[in-house]
Amino acid sequence: MTFISNLHKGIVALGLALFSISASAQPKVAFTAQNMKLGDIAWNIPALARFELKNIGNQPLQILDVRTDCGCTTVNWNNSPVAPGATTTFTVSYDANTLGTFHKSIIVTTTADPSPLRFTLQGRVLREVVNFDKDFPVHIGDIRLSTDDIEFDDVNRGEQPQATLFLYNAGKKDYSPELMHLPKYLSAYAEPEVVRPGKMGKLIVTLNSNEVRNFGLTQTNIYLSRFSGDRVGADNELGTSVTLLPHFTQAEKDNKLAPKASIPTSIDLGSFGDKEELRGTLLLTNNGQSPLKVNMLQVYKRGINVSLSKGTLKPGATAKLKISITKSSEAQRGNPRILLITNDPHLPKITIEVKTKK
Repeated sequence: MTFISNLHKGIVALGLALFSISASAQPKVAFTAQNMKLGDIAWNIPALARFELKNIGNQPLQILDVRTDCGCTTVNWNNSPVAPGATTTFTVSYDANTLGTFHKSIIVTTTADPSPLRFTLQGRVLREVVNFDKDFPVHIGDIRLSTDDIEFDDVNRGEQPQATLFLYNAGKKDYSPELMHLPKYLSAYAEPEVVRPGKMGKLIVTLNSNEVRNFGLTQTNIYLSRFSGDRVGADNELGTSVTLLPHFTQAEKDNKLAPKASIPTSIDLGSFGDKEELRGTLLLTNNGQSPLKVNMLQVYKRGINVSLSKGTLKPGATAKLKISITKSSEAQRGNPRILLITNDPHLPKITIEVKTKK
């Protein structure tokens, strides 16, 4: 499963009209429009789109397989079961390395129907950037960035994944990109080393997972230098996050008596309106044959508070996950999400998306 987290592009707003597929099995699927139109996108800057599947049946839905018709297209998804009434999100990335029009397919197989679902991406890749606000929405001085939030997700100890931060020099002078206050586990270099006015460049950030101390979520801020001798501050701050997964042996994965975690991967808390805080509750269930332990419970964004009624669940037991989010969290960087690290060898990491409306 591939994750491309830090290549920001305009996320395609998909229609709310749902189409449903039903089968003789108990899970049933509702999904958003199958054809995703990305429009004109910039050459060599990956474009992201999201689509959702909702389980409208009365039994858990399992995503069995997700495939693309080209190595230029990758998909990130959560392979945990989708509870009845819950929604799971697929994030699709097209690398935009080839100029001209494109039409790519994503094929999803679920337990709801033996026939796979087919989704498509289409658009046109142009050499010149057409929409700066869409391609480079973050402004730091004269430099425009593709994102201000760099994420390394689903990392195993020993891996060294890379993330790319695209930039555009909107100033009148040559610019030498540099990241400041990098922690020990991050390193970065620029291509090219000098970006001329009106030109694009990129910063390649490498994670050394052996230098990350703890499993679960590690977050810190780094800073983009706008000029030689620049200082750090809130106006040139970038966020970084690393999710390091615990290691399980093959014997542990094959153990039929292992714990088995089940919880919805999203929750919609509704609209804030005049409220300063929204609250909700999800149920975590152990469907396995041995105790389920929640080793870590963390949040990706300030303004979210969570509590779990119990940290260890016997087989068949259920725990309440209480969630609250403040209105002020809307101003914080990143998507509101909750992270659970468990001893389930098939689901060591559970990410829950918290949805709200203004």
